[in-house]
Amino acid sequence: MGITNRLNQKIIQFFDHYRFKESYRKSINKTALEDELPWINFQAFRFLQKIMKPEMHVFEFGMGGSTLFFAQNVQKIMSVEHNPAWFEKVNALLSSKGLANYENQVILPVPITDYDQKTHTNPTDYVSYYMPDCRHYSFEKYAQSIEAYPDERFDMILVDGRSRNACVMHAISKLKKNGFLILDNAERADYAYAHHTLDALHWKSTHFWGLGPYTHTSTRFWQTSFWQRNF
Repeated sequence: MGITNRLNQKIIQFFDHYRFKESYRKSINKTALEDELPWINFQAFRFLQKIMKPEMHVFEFGMGGSTLFFAQNVQKIMSVEHNPAWFEKVNALLSSKGLANYENQVILPVPITDYDQKTHTNPTDYVSYYMPDCRHYSFEKYAQSIEAYPDERFDMILVDGRSRNACVMHAISKLKKNGFLILDNAERADYAYAHHTLDALHWKSTHFWGLGPYTHTSTRFWQTSFWQRNF
């Protein structure tokens, strides 16, 4: 599944403590939104900087620092967000910077009564688990929002929001040849569907396990994975 084994994780953690020590220290009392950066680990961000081009069109599930980052570095960013207050906050920052190359939408999750019969590991169930306030809701319209765009529309798609397996499922046909699909927190076993599905397509994968910013806890190490559509 492209998840780094425990021995390699320990080795990478040791070296990342030194490679990114200063970057990590500076991030501790800040947020990704304040830094106007995507909240992915340091190695993954370096790779993102290498592959990103100013003419790119990007779609992201989940707004934040990444939205401001892409708006200042690519031709167009399209985003979907489930939280209206967060949506307004990010949009206000975009507007305050005079940026106009974004197309953002807020899609509220829908309450459902059969949540306990569904699982967040199944993409067609459209539920989310990690945020308690997202339980007992369907994110079907949220995940399907990318379907409003033509196939092979985007050079890059970032999946870092709710119901990520469902988002990956709907994103596949929307990626251009040689485009990149990025899944954050990709070490989670819950995202096995995403790994198996994208690997079965034989897309080129690059996985980064390592230190990331903005957190004091043991979760300061995680995996961000990239798949490049190669046909």
